[in-house]
Amino acid sequence: MMEVFVKHAHALIEVLENERKEAKDIDLQRLFSKFTLESIGEIGFGVDLGCFQGGRATDVPFERNFDIATHIVGDRFVRYHLLRTSHPD
Repeated sequence: MMEVFVKHAHALIEVLENERKEAKDIDLQRLFSKFTLESIGEIGFGVDLGCFQGGRATDVPFERNFDIATHIVGDRFVRYHLLRTSHPD
């Protein structure tokens, strides 16, 4: 399992180096999210999602859809608890 994290850490370092050379602003939260998703995708499901391709951070449909699903679930959780606390039985 550790080799997966190391492999994706090297890919992340390559992306950081390329973005630094291009003098781009670096969104670390976005890159760490991609690193986590890429690592868990490979460890848990044996799938390379392609978040880091050719030394670049790429947007992949699964990542975008996972983010949308996470927000939907979070909103439902908050709304349920708000309704439950504002209207006790």
